[in-house]
Amino acid sequence: MYGKFGFVHGEPIAGEPLAEAAEKRLRESTGLTAKLTQRGSGYVHIFQIGELESFTQFTLLYGDTAEGSLIPSTRTGNNLWVKSPDFSSADMLPSMQPLVKCLQESADFFFCDLMFNL
Repeated sequence: MYGKFGFVHGEPIAGEPLAEAAEKRLRESTGLTAKLTQRGSGYVHIFQIGELESFTQFTLLYGDTAEGSLIPSTRTGNNLWVKSPDFSSADMLPSMQPLVKCLQESADFFFCDLMFNL
């Protein structure tokens, strides 16, 4: 889904605790550090003209404070920090708004199975 905005993402590293791997990925990708905790998991299916465009199985980690100097871009994309993003914007991945809603509405760990037709 090139050209769309979304969360920092990465793969788990065998033998490394998930939060540590995610904090390392955040630091390497953005220059920022944060204490992350697991908040949810699920699936995201994105179809385009009836064909599967993207499938993601995810564990969502959350941090509410970040420190450091933001790296403007890496080989995987451009980084920016938005204080009040419009998660319904057409520039966002379609999963962003429902994922933020799950974060806001769930005090515990959540699971969601999302499907989008573009």
